Amino acid sequence: MIPLLFQIREDRDIVLVDQRGTGKSNPLRCLDEDDASLTEEQALSKVKECPDTLDADVRFYSTEIAMIDLDEVRAALGYETINLYGASYGTRAALTYLRMFPERVRTVTLDAVVDPGFIMFMDAAEDGQAALEDFFARCEADDTCDTVFPKLRNEFDDLLARLEESPAEITIPHPITNKPVELTVTRRLITNMVFNTLYVPELVSTLPLSIHAAYEDENYIPLISQAFLVNANLYDGMFYAVTCTEDAPLISAEEAERRGEPTVFGGSRAVDFAEVCRQWQKGEVSSAFREPVLSDAPTLILSGEADPITPPWHADKVAESFTNELHLIFSDMGHGNLTSRCSVDIFQAFVESGSTDGLDVSCVEDVLPPPFFVDFTGPRP
Repeated sequence: MIPLLFQIREDRDIVLVDQRGTGKSNPLRCLDEDDASLTEEQALSKVKECPDTLDADVRFYSTEIAMIDLDEVRAALGYETINLYGASYGTRAALTYLRMFPERVRTVTLDAVVDPGFIMFMDAAEDGQAALEDFFARCEADDTCDTVFPKLRNEFDDLLARLEESPAEITIPHPITNKPVELTVTRRLITNMVFNTLYVPELVSTLPLSIHAAYEDENYIPLISQAFLVNANLYDGMFYAVTCTEDAPLISAEEAERRGEPTVFGGSRAVDFAEVCRQWQKGEVSSAFREPVLSDAPTLILSGEADPITPPWHADKVAESFTNELHLIFSDMGHGNLTSRCSVDIFQAFVESGSTDGLDVSCVEDVLPPPFFVDFTGPRP
């Protein structure tokens, strides 16, 4: 649990529930650390075959079913009402619970919001490109970054063009196991790694140096190793069990390709995702699942301005059907923002009061991402 939340725990219970398919609740995984050296085609093939290897009926891992589980946990623990906190996919879960059991919700905190209309990977290329542009603009506006890396955009474009023409064969130590991993470095691999890095401001601070090292020295280790860490604990089997039911049927490959074409990320993620999901059994989704959630519950919403997957406009869509919400946007920050003393203090005050009224949010404008690294020793003092 986030150490910053320990103070809340002095007066309130913090209940963490392993959603079915995660943690110790029959965890569903398709790929593991030993699969890091698989090619994209090999990894996709293994994920397609994954349902046959799982000790689970993947039709019964949808969000609505999981929220019935959550309410049974609430009832078993004897809570009349609860304060919900959800981050990323957890916001979909929280919104689903709020729709299904509104009388059980005292407050809701949504961090990095997945709105009901969100379709996995359909907006990712455009949202990722906006976050990438934010990153380049921030480096160019920073005297130190711009001085040390004056041609960063060009280096990135040239790097992608070089790998498109001639992929690189490398061996790197896995950042978790330290085992050697043989990789073919392609244009797509690098754009995927950059996309992952944009989630985390602490990793974004190293991105100029990592891009420069890859371009100048063909040293891909900094960029790839750090990006590996972003999804290190993902239960990918659970991810596909849920999203193949809830998102994949709504994917349009043609639309994804069209929207991704002007970006460096392209629309292939959505196309590959839909292709994988053709092999997965689908559960059922209620007709209300994709409808806006109407609520007057006190709701605190946190967004990172430079989030590559759930930027603020997704939260704005949710807020349209809420009547008692407060949306805070953290400048140049990424995915998930209950990470600073500022946001935790606001969250704690919100939970204590049960209201968005009167919260002191003046510190939000002072929350800034870490400074850029200029070399491997770190940023300048």
